[in-house]
Amino acid sequence: GGGGEPTPRAADYSIRDQMTPDSPREVWRTGRLFKYPEWEEYELFDSDDLWSEHAYLLYGEAPSPGAAPMVFVWIGQFFEECEGGGPEVLRHFTERAARSFGRHTGWKIGALITVQELEEEEDFWEYFVLG
Repeated sequence: GGGGEPTPRAADYSIRDQMTPDSPREVWRTGRLFKYPEWEEYELFDSDDLWSEHAYLLYGEAPSPGAAPMVFVWIGQFFEECEGGGPEVLRHFTERAARSFGRHTGWKIGALITVQELEEEEDFWEYFVLG
């Protein structure tokens, strides 16, 4: 008979297992996290600070010199103001939150990105140095 090693299932592997310190992930981005609606800032933050019942604004880096910084609005799945709403509702909230934040801080807002809980993109997580 054949025998030999069993073939590992794909599920046992994560992309992260293959990353070395020289992988593309070496660029950690610097961002600042604020909680909606009072815009209280978190000094150090990680993914545990994002609660499903809330929304947060992550003030990111400028995509290119001279450009205004990218801004992510993360919306928790149980956040009441958007619960059950479609993309329009989320977009509308994102814009409203960004305007409110801009008034509160006086900071420039560049590209505005809506981030839904459980559908986060890698470029959002790059700001979470602590995981």
